[in-house]
Amino acid sequence: MTVRQQQTLPPTDRAGHVLNSWFSTGAVVTIGGVGRANGGSQYVTSDVRYAVFEHAHAICPDPHNGDGWWVGDYTGVRYCDGQSVRLVAGSATESGNADGVARGEDARFAVICGIVCNRDRTRLYISDCDNHKIQTIDLNDESRRVLTVAGNGSTEPAVDGKCREVAIASPTRMVFDRSRSPPSNESDSLDSVLWIASIYLRRFDISAGVITTFLPHVELSVAASIDSTPNGTLVLVNGGLVCSFDPRTLRYDELAGRAAVDDFADGTGDKARFAAPRCAAVIDHERCLYVGDSWNNRIRRVTLPSTFFSLTNNN
Repeated sequence: MTVRQQQTLPPTDRAGHVLNSWFSTGAVVTIGGVGRANGGSQYVTSDVRYAVFEHAHAICPDPHNGDGWWVGDYTGVRYCDGQSVRLVAGSATESGNADGVARGEDARFAVICGIVCNRDRTRLYISDCDNHKIQTIDLNDESRRVLTVAGNGSTEPAVDGKCREVAIASPTRMVFDRSRSPPSNESDSLDSVLWIASIYLRRFDISAGVITTFLPHVELSVAASIDSTPNGTLVLVNGGLVCSFDPRTLRYDELAGRAAVDDFADGTGDKARFAAPRCAAVIDHERCLYVGDSWNNRIRRVTLPSTFFSLTNNN
């Protein structure tokens, strides 16, 4: 689940193999997909209404096009402009583990779980959960080359170090650090740090090429989700628990739910219950978190502390 702030909330329906838009009125409208997998030639059809989305795990809004989205299936990255859909990188049917050094269509993915785009729309970052690495797509290059930028492809214990040399086991969701103040008006200066939900919370300093581990005492599930509030506080949904982490103060708090308890209950704090929540999105203007509660087959709304949305209060 991802969000274009103050507009629609567009979750992916993995089992239904469709893209939905959820408007503030509560109406749900299918914007793409025929509702089944294994589409063959329909995977790369130009008409989004008849396209096949093969277990779409990841979706990312285009910051320069209000109708545009990148969608990550198991094995491919596609772009939807609201009317048509086209393959950007990877394959319609073939999985694997390869960069697309010459062109994006030569790349091979195993299970794409996360996609983010920097604000000047020059790069996409892709997390491949089964290949245990982060790849990037150069959007300024017409060939859409795909290169690995982090992860050595193994599931070794999490250690800090150079981004291509350390293991990033089962990376899922990612979010850019929103707490950083830009030294100039260049938007890319805000997008130089990427937070990754792996087996542990990892910080990827893109400009320095360094991976750092945070919260080593908190093990994340393979379904963990992450998002950021305006002041940079990270909100994680992890195994029935909604928690927060402030990278500046290193403060970690449990906000709602109970760890390792699968159940359903609305309520405040640890009185609430989730069952295998798999995606989450912060909605700035509502000061809340929307959670896809998969085993309960519900969308849940979690009210967040107002301080998370204050740019002057770091607590």
